[in-house]
Amino acid sequence: MDEIEELGPAEIREYEGTKLSSVDDFRENSIKGPQQVDIESYQLKVNGLVENPKNYTYGEVIDSYQHYKKLVTLDCVEGWSVDILWEGV
Repeated sequence: MDEIEELGPAEIREYEGTKLSSVDDFRENSIKGPQQVDIESYQLKVNGLVENPKNYTYGEVIDSYQHYKKLVTLDCVEGWSVDILWEGV
């Protein structure tokens, strides 16, 4: 039996006929840099002026809600722009 070669991450460069910018074209200009989420300890808290406050784990958020994709062009005041596919819940 042939050995299976594991592939690295892939980048989607076209979505529904629209060419997408490379992830490398997206500039990260925040002071703290890209933020990471610890999915083991993540809690989404819905509280404040709500009737039923709730806490959700990362898995509950990902598994319980509909996923959406949106193609967005970001035009920065610095003169650069990117066409990026965002995905979330």
